Amino acid sequence: MVALTQVKQHISEALEKLPPESLVEVLQFVEFLRYKAAPPHPKRIVQLYGLWANIPFDVTDDDLRQLRSQATKHFDQDEI
Repeated sequence: MVALTQVKQHISEALEKLPPESLVEVLQFVEFLRYKAAPPHPKRIVQLYGLWANIPFDVTDDDLRQLRSQATKHFDQDEI
């Protein structure tokens, strides 16, 4: 297996040979890899206030997104 320092050096040398427009693509790919490697974000619980404050409501943002997606996937775009 190649040592990490050698890999970093090889990447650095390869980056020097790329045209500027390709460097943007490399940066986007590196950001994607960082995003993919990051730990998952904790689910945020929706909090209600006012009249709704005492009603138990344990729906997360992800739950709402999924419900919204299911509810709207059957709409015909021509009807909107």
